Amino acid sequence: MYKKILVCYDGSDGSKPPLARAVVLTKLYGASLTMVWVRPPMPYHILTLSQDEKADDMANEYFESLKQQAVDMAASQCLQIECVMLYGDAAHEIVQFAEKKHFDLIIIGQAGHSDIISRMLGQTADRISETAKCDVLIVRGS
Repeated sequence: MYKKILVCYDGSDGSKPPLARAVVLTKLYGASLTMVWVRPPMPYHILTLSQDEKADDMANEYFESLKQQAVDMAASQCLQIECVMLYGDAAHEIVQFAEKKHFDLIIIGQAGHSDIISRMLGQTADRISETAKCDVLIVRGS
């Protein structure tokens, strides 16, 4: 049924169940699995090049941590996982990446920002489910 699965993972408690579900479905369907983390855009008030470089280093370090967690989870089921870091608006970047790479399924958690921020920005999971051209599985809780 599914050949290419994309799981959104940011290391939060709300993104761990989707990663686990993605691993199970990947094994069940014999699919390939890719984890994606979207680095948010930097604020415009970065003042110096050294601050910008430090932010890049911190983001890369954080991604390496996420990547290791995803690799470990996949390896626990004897699977391999590709890990990709994107940059920008999470919902937009995930949908564009999924379309460009021909994914059959996007798996994402429901949890995210506070209610106030979610109402202002629109929840990432909701925006992905509304705009993706492939199936979207929104994992609620554990």
